[in-house]
Amino acid sequence: MSDMHFIKGLRTEDLTTKINQYLQLHKDNKQKHIICCPAVKFNYNKVQELMGIGSDINVIELEDESIRNHADISKNCIPEQLVIMNSLFMKNTNEGMMNNEKEVNN
Repeated sequence: MSDMHFIKGLRTEDLTTKINQYLQLHKDNKQKHIICCPAVKFNYNKVQELMGIGSDINVIELEDESIRNHADISKNCIPEQLVIMNSLFMKNTNEGMMNNEKEVNN
Protein backbone atom coordinates (compact mmCIF):
# COMPACT_ATOMS: atom_id res chain seq x y z
CA MET A 1 0.00 0.00 0.00
CA SER A 2 3.06 2.29 -0.10
CA ASP A 3 2.52 2.90 3.61
CA MET A 4 6.01 2.90 5.09
CA HIS A 5 4.80 4.11 8.51
CA PHE A 6 1.62 1.99 8.68
CA ILE A 7 -0.64 4.99 9.31
CA LYS A 8 -3.19 4.75 6.49
CA GLY A 9 -6.61 4.52 8.05
CA LEU A 10 -5.22 4.99 11.58
CA ARG A 11 -4.54 8.73 11.68
CA THR A 12 -4.56 11.79 9.51
CA GLU A 13 -1.60 11.76 7.12
CA ASP A 14 -1.41 15.55 6.79
CA LEU A 15 -0.63 17.09 10.19
CA THR A 16 0.07 20.62 8.90
CA THR A 17 -3.09 22.16 10.38
CA LYS A 18 -2.49 20.57 13.80
CA ILE A 19 1.15 21.65 13.82
CA ASN A 20 0.19 25.23 12.92
CA GLN A 21 -2.44 25.25 15.68
CA TYR A 22 0.16 24.04 18.17
CA LEU A 23 2.66 26.69 17.03
CA GLN A 24 0.00 29.39 17.50
CA LEU A 25 -0.93 28.22 21.00
CA HIS A 26 2.63 27.62 22.22
CA LYS A 27 4.68 30.59 21.10
CA ASP A 28 7.98 30.07 22.87
CA ASN A 29 10.38 31.87 20.50
CA LYS A 30 12.62 28.81 20.53
CA GLN A 31 14.31 28.04 17.23
CA LYS A 32 12.99 24.93 15.53
CA HIS A 33 14.81 23.09 12.75
CA ILE A 34 13.38 21.05 9.91
CA ILE A 35 15.57 19.12 7.51
CA CYS A 36 13.84 18.38 4.22
CA CYS A 37 14.46 17.78 0.55
CA PRO A 38 12.55 19.15 -2.46
CA ALA A 39 12.71 15.64 -4.01
CA VAL A 40 10.25 14.43 -1.33
CA LYS A 41 7.35 16.47 -2.71
CA PHE A 42 4.56 15.79 -0.19
CA ASN A 43 6.63 16.54 2.91
CA TYR A 44 8.49 19.42 1.28
CA ASN A 45 5.25 21.13 0.25
CA LYS A 46 3.79 20.64 3.75
CA VAL A 47 6.88 22.21 5.36
CA GLN A 48 6.33 25.31 3.21
CA GLU A 49 2.82 25.65 4.71
CA LEU A 50 4.07 25.83 8.32
CA MET A 51 3.78 29.11 10.19
CA GLY A 52 7.02 30.66 11.36
CA ILE A 53 9.23 29.68 8.44
CA GLY A 54 12.24 31.98 8.51
CA SER A 55 11.60 33.29 12.01
CA ASP A 56 10.98 30.49 14.53
CA ILE A 57 11.50 27.65 12.05
CA ASN A 58 14.79 27.15 10.26
CA VAL A 59 14.38 25.00 7.15
CA ILE A 60 17.46 23.17 5.94
CA GLU A 61 16.96 22.02 2.37
CA LEU A 62 19.09 19.11 1.27
CA GLU A 63 20.12 18.92 -2.35
CA ASP A 64 21.24 15.31 -2.54
CA GLU A 65 20.69 13.02 -5.52
CA SER A 66 20.59 9.96 -3.27
CA ILE A 67 17.40 11.21 -1.59
CA ARG A 68 14.38 9.85 -3.41
CA ASN A 69 11.87 9.35 -0.58
CA HIS A 70 11.20 10.31 3.03
CA ALA A 71 13.24 7.44 4.48
CA ASP A 72 16.37 8.63 2.66
CA ILE A 73 16.52 11.99 4.41
CA SER A 74 17.66 11.01 7.91
CA LYS A 75 20.52 8.78 6.83
CA ASN A 76 21.76 11.38 4.33
CA CYS A 77 21.86 14.36 6.67
CA ILE A 78 23.84 13.15 9.67
CA PRO A 79 26.34 16.06 9.46
CA GLU A 80 23.48 18.58 9.48
CA GLN A 81 21.85 16.83 12.45
CA LEU A 82 25.14 16.90 14.37
CA VAL A 83 25.66 20.60 13.68
CA ILE A 84 22.17 21.39 15.02
CA MET A 85 22.64 19.24 18.12
CA ASN A 86 26.08 20.68 18.84
CA SER A 87 24.80 24.24 18.48
CA LEU A 88 21.98 23.45 20.92
CA PHE A 89 24.44 21.92 23.40
CA MET A 90 26.75 24.93 23.05
CA LYS A 91 23.86 27.34 23.57
CA ASN A 92 22.72 25.49 26.70
CA THR A 93 26.29 25.31 28.02
CA ASN A 94 26.85 29.04 27.42
CA GLU A 95 23.53 29.93 29.06
CA GLY A 96 24.39 27.72 32.04
CA MET A 97 27.79 29.38 32.40
CA MET A 98 26.19 32.84 32.25
CA ASN A 99 23.63 31.88 34.89
CA ASN A 100 26.41 30.55 37.15
CA GLU A 101 28.33 33.83 36.76
CA LYS A 102 25.22 35.80 37.74
CA GLU A 103 24.76 33.64 40.85
CA VAL A 104 28.40 34.10 41.88
CA ASN A 105 28.21 37.88 41.40
CA ASN A 106 25.01 38.16 43.46
